[in-house]
Amino acid sequence: MIASRSASVMRSQFEISAIERPQPSHMRVAGSIRQILRQGLLMRGRGGGLIDMRSGGLRFGAEIYALESGQTRSGRRIGRRQTTGKRAGMSADDGYELLGQGFYWQDLPVGRKLRTIGRTIFESDLMTFIGATGMAEVLFNNLEYIEHESPTGKRILPGALVLSVAEGLVMQATLQRTGFAFLGMTMDIKGPTLVGDTIHVDVVVTESRAASKGARGLVRTTNRVITQRGDCVLEYTPLRLMKGRES
Repeated sequence: MIASRSASVMRSQFEISAIERPQPSHMRVAGSIRQILRQGLLMRGRGGGLIDMRSGGLRFGAEIYALESGQTRSGRRIGRRQTTGKRAGMSADDGYELLGQGFYWQDLPVGRKLRTIGRTIFESDLMTFIGATGMAEVLFNNLEYIEHESPTGKRILPGALVLSVAEGLVMQATLQRTGFAFLGMTMDIKGPTLVGDTIHVDVVVTESRAASKGARGLVRTTNRVITQRGDCVLEYTPLRLMKGRES
């Protein structure tokens, strides 16, 4: 009887101590991981890692613990959008500067001049363009017709292709993360552009002003497309809605 009572007391004490004893951290983490896996926020990857569906990152070991505790190595909460300071990707806390950032509209006063890098337009560019757009005209894809009946006798490019390449040269250097909308333009094709020509764009700001609402502005430029021969083959005047610098 005494032995039975003693065993009961010991069992009760053990149960109480087991309830009061905190779970080891790795057990808490494992339980939390299972819960988030059920919610679809994490997926198991190869090699035992976890793929964070909120960021696409693959995490292992200590990083999994950091993920479950809601902290990154820098101490910031993960899984939520930044609402203060500069946006993610715009700058880095580790001292790196973002390359390729476009101009704010305030950076483009009237009279400012810019010149893009050059780019050769190849045969493959022409074939890809007419295939994608359906511009399968004999003027562009029939060598017999081009040689004997076309006005120039040369492999000329569609004006729309030249405009597209010119816009690509401008956009990649000036509008990344700051260009909001293309609002309109006038265009004048001044001469033929040939397969194998190398073009660049000379840009002059002709209009720059604040928009009616928000930290945005309207910027108009005159863009002249120049070949390696120094000829202006196309001129257009785009009006764009652009992001402004936050005050």
